[in-house]
This record gives sequence, C-alpha cells and structure tokens, in this order.
Amino acid sequence: MVIVESNDEWNGFKKVFKKESSILLPVQCDESKHPVDSKLCLFYVRFLDSLEEYILPFRHSDAVNLNTDYIKELQADKDVYTYDKKKLLHFIDLKGVHDLQMKSYLETNQPLIIEDSITPTHEYFYRTHYKKSNLNCVIPIMKHLEANRIIVDRIKLGALMGNKHTEPVFKTYNFNVLENLQKIESNGLQTTDGMVYSEYNPYTATGRPSNRFGGMNFAALNKKDGSRKKFVSRYGKDGMLIEMDYDAYHLRLIADVIDYQFPKGSVHQHMAKLYGVDYNEAKGLSFQYLYGHIPDEVINNNPFFKRFKNI
Repeated sequence: MVIVESNDEWNGFKKVFKKESSILLPVQCDESKHPVDSKLCLFYVRFLDSLEEYILPFRHSDAVNLNTDYIKELQADKDVYTYDKKKLLHFIDLKGVHDLQMKSYLETNQPLIIEDSITPTHEYFYRTHYKKSNLNCVIPIMKHLEANRIIVDRIKLGALMGNKHTEPVFKTYNFNVLENLQKIESNGLQTTDGMVYSEYNPYTATGRPSNRFGGMNFAALNKKDGSRKKFVSRYGKDGMLIEMDYDAYHLRLIADVIDYQFPKGSVHQHMAKLYGVDYNEAKGLSFQYLYGHIPDEVINNNPFFKRFKNI
C-alpha cells in the first residue's frame, strides 16, 4: 500500500491510473453531511490487475496532503469502478465510471450493503464525537484502508462478474440516470434557511427513486402543514418555483407495456369510477393492487387489472 505524498509519487500514480482498471472510493471529511456540503478527505484506489493499493490524501492529519487541484488531473483510459457513482462524481469529474451497486441491484434486485464495513474505530469516533465536524480527517488512515478493503471485497464478489442480460439496462442507468441524478443533487434547493441538498436512492423495491436527506423526505413534503413554504427560488423575486406532476405515471407506464389504452383525462379519476370510490382513495387502491394482492372482484370488473393479471 502506498500513501501518495509527493509530486514524484503522484506522477507515478497517474501513469498507472491511466492504463489500468481500478476501483476508486472517496472518503469525505464529514460523513454526517451531504457530499456537496462536505470536502474530500482522501481517495482509496485498488488496481484490478496488479492489486496494488494507493491512498491519495487531500485533507488528512496523518499525511502530507496533496494539492486538491491534482484531482482535476485524474483521467483514465481503462474502466473505473466505484460503489456509489453519484457520491464519487460530487468530488471528481471523471468519465467512464461504473457503479457496482447499480450492477448488483439490476442483477439481484438487492442493493449492496456496506454500512457495516466501518471499523470499531469509526464507530467509536462517530458515537463519542458526533458533535464535531470532519471526523474522517482524524480517524487513522490505516482504519480507512481497513474499511475500504472490506468494501472492495464486497463489491467485487457482488457485481464485477456482470450479467449480459442486464448490461443494456445497466448502461442506461449508469451513464444517464445516475449522472443526471448527481447533477440534480449538486444544484441543491434554496430555502429561507439556506441551501439544502437531497439524495436520490434508486435502489428501492419498486425501482422508483426515493429522495431524502437529513431527515427530510423531499419526495413527500406535506402539502397542508406549511412544510413547502420555506422552499424559494434562488433567484429571489426574479425567479419562481414550478411544480409538475405526471398523472398516474406508474399506471400509464404499465398500460403501455401491457398494451392497454386509458381514456383521455385523469387516469385516477377513471379508476375511481371503476372502483366506485373518490379520487384520493382510488390512487391508494391502485398502488395497493399494483404491488400487492388483486382481489378477484377487481380483476373481473376492472379491464386494466384483468389484463395486468394475465400478463
């Protein structure tokens, strides 16, 4: 393992990074903050052919830190793999990065879990010094090395082999979905209390990304208690916020797959008539039936779910 601390070591590392496939993992200074709101502590790199390991320190108390401008110099001709591509791209603008968590999710419908990869030292610092900022910059580098080795072993076992059947879908999610979600996250949302950042999680049971961070569920802000009022335009009086909602998005997507034609107008209102309930109750019932049990009465009286059930 090499801790890169000099210009000569940096130049030597860059040559290897450019020509050999690698796993690249970021360690941010403050784990309690959103990556956009924190700074980069160090990079851990494992090369896949030589198996050599490197630590690139930028803000750690154990090392002679590299100039943060060096980050802009990193480019690779070979594949770069990581656990969380969105997080990595918050710290470095790097092309051709492959998200191994996404690959595993598409093949197994289960996300890779790494939360238990932290060492007892990490747990001690996070538990006893939680009020202090930038704890990762004082947790020993060798402990970060230990934690990242666990992560590497886990993601190599879970995702590196790949599956030809999921490869086209993976390319779409890896290069379009994740990169665009990262750009949305990095822009943040302006509030009367300052800028806040959300974090999209595409690894859900339904495949519909959730969007939360810091105890706030951005995808389900209460419409009645004033929770939305603090969100304002970053351009002040010269700007405005526009809310757009796609009517019955899941139902319309599935209808397209099963070749079912909804009548013009609101899908939920159409379903409400078939159920014999009001609009709001119809929305709940439709999602309940989509992801749960469909009663025989609904199958017999609702042509959409009759076709859906028989596919």
